[in-house]
Amino acid sequence: MAVSQSGRLRGRARAQSAAAARPARGRVHTWRELLLVALVAGCLVAVIAAAVVLAANIVMNDRYSAIVNQGAKSVDAAQSARADILDSAGASADALATTQPNARAQARQNAANSYAAFKEQLRLSWQNRSDQTYGEYAAFNAADAASTDYAAAIGAMNAAIDGNRLDDARAAFSSAYSVLNTRLLPALTNGLQQDKVDFMESRYASTSSTLRNWAIASGTVSVLLLIVALGGYVLTRSMHHLLTWELALAILLALGVGLWVVVQLRRGDTQAKVLVREAYDSVAGARDEQALVSQQNALESIAIFDAADPAKIQQHFAEIADLDLQAQQNLCGKLGCVNTPFTAGGGDAVQAAVVTNALDGQDRFGLPRAPLVANVHFGEQAKSLELARNAYLAFLKADGDLRAALQKNPADTASAATVNAGAGQTAFSNTINALSAAAQSARGAYDGIWHSVRDAARIGEGLAAAELVVALLIGIGLWRRRQELFVGNVH
Repeated sequence: MAVSQSGRLRGRARAQSAAAARPARGRVHTWRELLLVALVAGCLVAVIAAAVVLAANIVMNDRYSAIVNQGAKSVDAAQSARADILDSAGASADALATTQPNARAQARQNAANSYAAFKEQLRLSWQNRSDQTYGEYAAFNAADAASTDYAAAIGAMNAAIDGNRLDDARAAFSSAYSVLNTRLLPALTNGLQQDKVDFMESRYASTSSTLRNWAIASGTVSVLLLIVALGGYVLTRSMHHLLTWELALAILLALGVGLWVVVQLRRGDTQAKVLVREAYDSVAGARDEQALVSQQNALESIAIFDAADPAKIQQHFAEIADLDLQAQQNLCGKLGCVNTPFTAGGGDAVQAAVVTNALDGQDRFGLPRAPLVANVHFGEQAKSLELARNAYLAFLKADGDLRAALQKNPADTASAATVNAGAGQTAFSNTINALSAAAQSARGAYDGIWHSVRDAARIGEGLAAAELVVALLIGIGLWRRRQELFVGNVH
């Protein structure tokens, strides 16, 4: 059958059209493959970014929580327990030294109140046990056993007082004081407190570098995610699409989350030093200072109780002198440093010469941390430390007056007790209160850092979900553009 000319022309046109369509289909196929690769890569990197962001913020929260909840709280509890048991012992000694029934009853009540506060702090230490490495459980068991024996001896003392058996009461108190001095205080200070200090140091030592590494990891994966998302966006632009809104939103979201997480991790890195070295060291130093002054105050009461024994009086005041040395080193670096004003003209800044002298004392005597006056970073700290210095000088004067009264007439314990309960107790209270104010200034900064880092970590954990939203947006946007590609309708 003959083929008409028009049929031949139509056949030739179809062949030419098919030949022209083959390259177009090839280009469409290539674009679709590229979009699929970008889609898979974008979703994969976004999921990885979500995992990294989640892990980084969990680590930051755990690191700070270990320092604050496991470390600092236990150190606080041990320091408070130490001060409370010393106050209780001092009040028990007052109960023995005085001959006035009302004063004795008040002293016994004060002793009972302080012991109850001590037991509450010991309970907090028990509740916060977490570490076997440094012997925390053994230290607590030692403190608990010593506190039980101490309470039994004080109970025997009170029973003897009620029975008007003063010699038995004195013997019972001597037994209690021996338990306190040889077992309970070492278990609190060298055991529970030092254990948690070591724990805090071990966590703090690696916190900065750990958070810095996580910040680098978070930044790296965020950059990769942005590159992939931008790559997908460029592909759609090359297909002559003006805007793929899903990709634009994914890019902005990935950029925002990445920047926020990296900034917060870097902040957690730098704030760790402020939290531990500047803030908590100031708090712990002030509380140690309070404990040292409390121990001196308790020994003064015990010296009155032992007034009939010159050798014991000499021993007690020798212990007070040693505690005074430790208190001055902890406060300003060296013995005698309290005689120099810390501030000038009522200002809120420690004088440079005072700081230099304190740091020289730290280097010379190998002090475990910077003296309080050399670690002032927060408002009202310097003023409070200057108030503490003046109050402590008054306390030392009262101590000297008490010593002189006991040496002049050891039998006149009533006059010695009056000195101790009057000017001595006022100066003691003023010193404790001023140190509390100095600690509170640092505590405010400490709490602020911890709360802000904790909140940022919680937000960061939630933002891990935002990275999954980025994955969803990339997937939807690229899949939509891929589906729109077919021969004859190339957008």
